[in-house]
Amino acid sequence: MSGALRDAVLGSDPHTIINGCHAACYLRKYDLIPALINAAEDDANPHADLAAETVFRLSQLLYDELAGPRDYSVRRNPQLARARLVTSLEASVKKFAQHRRSDLVTAFLILTKNENVTLKKILGDPHDAAYLTVLQLLTNSAEPGVMRVALGYLDDPFPPSSIVNVLSRRQDVDFVRHLFNKIGFQPSPSMRANLKHMDKQNKLGVG
Repeated sequence: MSGALRDAVLGSDPHTIINGCHAACYLRKYDLIPALINAAEDDANPHADLAAETVFRLSQLLYDELAGPRDYSVRRNPQLARARLVTSLEASVKKFAQHRRSDLVTAFLILTKNENVTLKKILGDPHDAAYLTVLQLLTNSAEPGVMRVALGYLDDPFPPSSIVNVLSRRQDVDFVRHLFNKIGFQPSPSMRANLKHMDKQNKLGVG
């Protein structure tokens, strides 16, 4: 099945490609993501948009599996799938200057963790090609996985200053709900310090 789907999504017939992408999502064929990433990065590929959209949709589906209770009737280990896919998406984000596809960056943010070296490097380098896109997504995305990775920096003793600005700006209801759940009743010392920084940013009007 995987081989047939791979041939379908990488083929040339539009209807077969569309059906193949829909089937990949329906069957949660996460192993197709590296091939779909390559297709999305190819400027000459007329179906690059669909490939990028499918990568994004598959990342959402995998995040749902990771966030919920493990279904042991399914042989697939979502944690192992995540590790493999983050590696592929990380490599793609490093090539953002070439493909400029925000769907691929969103997929990366949905599945990665805040301690990811590449993500930290981007957040600390305003000259990185992906810097503005990453900040825009962390500031505005309604994806739970993206909000999770942003809020993960609350526990970081030395978070990137750009993240403090992001957390200070967000006032949407879903994010505030996630923020309160993250803080809980006994915030850690690092969390308390970062919350004070956020409050200072708001008072200065930076957020």
